[in-house]
Amino acid sequence: MAGITSLTPNYKECGAIIKYIKKERRSSTLVMGGVHISALPRETLAENEELDFGVVGEGEVTFKYLLDWLALERKDTSALYRIGGLCFRDNGKIVVNKRRELIEDLDQLPFPAYDLLDVGSYELKPHHLWSCNRINIKPVMSLFTSRGCSHRCGFCASHVIWENKPRYRSPGKVLKEIDTLVNSFGVRVLYIYDDSFVSNRKNAMVILDGLIQRDYDLNFLCNARADQLDEELILKLKEAKCHLIRIGVESCSEQVLKAMGKGSSPSLAARTFALCREIGIAASASLVIGYPPETWETFRETLDKIKKINPVACEFFIAVPFVGTDLYAMAREKGYLLSQPWQEWKQVPEKPVLRTPSLSPRELIEMQKIAFREFYFRIPKIMELLKQVNSGGKLRYYLKGLLSVVSLIIKNPRRNLEN
Repeated sequence: MAGITSLTPNYKECGAIIKYIKKERRSSTLVMGGVHISALPRETLAENEELDFGVVGEGEVTFKYLLDWLALERKDTSALYRIGGLCFRDNGKIVVNKRRELIEDLDQLPFPAYDLLDVGSYELKPHHLWSCNRINIKPVMSLFTSRGCSHRCGFCASHVIWENKPRYRSPGKVLKEIDTLVNSFGVRVLYIYDDSFVSNRKNAMVILDGLIQRDYDLNFLCNARADQLDEELILKLKEAKCHLIRIGVESCSEQVLKAMGKGSSPSLAARTFALCREIGIAASASLVIGYPPETWETFRETLDKIKKINPVACEFFIAVPFVGTDLYAMAREKGYLLSQPWQEWKQVPEKPVLRTPSLSPRELIEMQKIAFREFYFRIPKIMELLKQVNSGGKLRYYLKGLLSVVSLIIKNPRRNLEN
């Protein structure tokens, strides 16, 4: 059996892998899970003839029941209809079962089989490295302390899997997993991958206190919402050796933020980044360009404000209407989607898949180039980043990141890009 997780941006690559495996091993059973098939189960099975099964939504229990069925010597296809969250074919007919209820107690799930991974080969990505302190770069491992988010931003597909029902692991179970990663597998960097690590303040505080008490040679980064951070929490994050907080700002236009359903504000983002800078912890920002009703005026407003806020780093993504999101539904309804193959549905695309009455694909690409150029190629910002280079490893990473930004800025759009 081979299992593969598909997001919309890597959906075509997943299809190619499925075809390759089936060609090499005809008897293999192929299963796909993830956001894309969870949003479009019937369409995904129809588009991938080599795919045998799909797992819709949260997958652990559904996948386990599927494995039990496959292990039977005599298989009764009618039993597949009773496996919640499964989609499959029955005599050429595509069947999509009712979704399974979410797992209420996440503590019942075992730790991942880290012994099957080459843990030592994983290292931080350049845009996860920002910090003035000397930090570990590898081995890095990702970790979840929760699943889901109570918010529903229009561009985010988190709810396709987790719904809008955040669930939390107990701090004790999380700390036990961290103990295992550090002591048994030599992990020195963690990426706490929750939509927002600090959404449950009480849990986050207990986990951070546990890390402080252990005093491991371990630094970590996490995602957080600006409206969930305050001075006490940021101080605690720093003491626990958090080297980077990644904050989703998305836009500095009140009009665009309201359309997104973000539930935040530019003034709140400015306050949070000022606190991080004052306390001495790196904080980066991610922004979305071109979310309707974006215009050149709202883009300029966002770029001017984010330069003034001056996060340690910024990622500028072009709005992509990922399947299952509110943006996807709106774009389909209003005719904003362009006819593009799935491989173009990326946040740093050569050819955007979304146009609005105000902005063409060419303008979206130009906006992204302007944003990266104006934010990073300022003398004060360049000097600030140079001060962070305190090791050969960091220098290598920063050069790699710089080359990526430069290539994005100078690349020419495709000739057939619409005006």
